[in-house]
Amino acid sequence: MDAEGPWPDFLANCGAFAAAVAGAAPHDRSFLQARYGAGDLPGWLGETRPRLLDLLHYAPPAGDLAPEVIGRQDYGDFARETLLISTAPWSRVWCDVLVPERPRGGRWPAPAVVGLHCHGGAFRWGREKIVAPPDPGDDNTVLRRYRETLYGGRAYANELARRGFEDLHGFDYVPSFIDVARSRDATGAIDFTVQDAVDLDYPDAAFDQVLYVQQVLCFIEDAGGRMDAMREARRVLRSEIGLNEDAATRGAAAESPARPFARPR
Repeated sequence: MDAEGPWPDFLANCGAFAAAVAGAAPHDRSFLQARYGAGDLPGWLGETRPRLLDLLHYAPPAGDLAPEVIGRQDYGDFARETLLISTAPWSRVWCDVLVPERPRGGRWPAPAVVGLHCHGGAFRWGREKIVAPPDPGDDNTVLRRYRETLYGGRAYANELARRGFEDLHGFDYVPSFIDVARSRDATGAIDFTVQDAVDLDYPDAAFDQVLYVQQVLCFIEDAGGRMDAMREARRVLRSEIGLNEDAATRGAAAESPARPFARPR
């Protein structure tokens, strides 16, 4: 790094540091390497997963999740259950499960959406970024402003649970990824297709919600492609407020696995 230039803020934004490390690192294990094709996913996973776990130096023994409900809040059209689960014998992790009052089609089991909160430089909060309290007055003012700036003023986990989505679609560029996604959808509720994020087959204004835009952009290497993917995500939405993005997503679009789309019932 240039000695005369400013040092990045490693606590809030490690993007410059991470980019430098990534640029200097070998990419032999990348699925984007020319030696891997669309049908090589099982072999690539078999090679790469053990190596990744070895590099992480973290291999906790298998164990029971041992879920424990420690709180419940009624939002009217859905309930929020706060749980503790075991990710390792020595680790208990907090999570929230939002259970709609009316499941998909009125029947259980219903499809689930795993909501992964962003980092976006604000590490004080995690799941609270995407799950809002029943009473807005109980919300932290800084966190509320954060959502207004980066999430369209809404907690998208609340919105998904409240709307009771039942017309779900997912896509990926790699056919074998779609095969895996289909095999894991026990309800058969999601329509999975092979598509390119920069040129989608969906019609204009077809969806009310688009999820995981950041994860899509992370796999598009050129700036023009990232902009095309953002335009396509906006094109298929009825309103831009349904585009779930965060600070990292916006930065990727400005500077330079299956992706769900949903319609409400």
